[in-house]
Amino acid sequence: MAQSDNRDGTRKPNGEPANLQNSQQMAAEMAQAFQELAKGEQTASALEKQLDGIENRIDELLAAAEASANTSGDDSQGSSGRVNDDTSNGRTKEQ
Repeated sequence: MAQSDNRDGTRKPNGEPANLQNSQQMAAEMAQAFQELAKGEQTASALEKQLDGIENRIDELLAAAEASANTSGDDSQGSSGRVNDDTSNGRTKEQ
C-alpha cells in the first residue's frame, strides 16, 4: 500500500492526500465566495446610485410643488380648471 499524509492512510482517487485535496477545494470555494461577494457589492453600488437619482428627482418635484403652491397663494376656493369631487354621484366635474 502506498504511503499517505493522511491520518487514516487513505488517498483520493486522483492520488492526492485527502487533506491536500480538501485544502484545494476550500481555497476554490473561498475564491468563488469572494467573486460572488464582489459581484454583490457592484450590484449594491449600482442600486444605490439609482436610488440617489430617484431621491434627487423626488426632491426636485417636491421643491417645484412647494414653489407652485407658494405662487398660487390661498386660492383654494376654486379656480377655473380645478377638478371638484362631487361625492353625490361619484364623479368629478370641472368648475
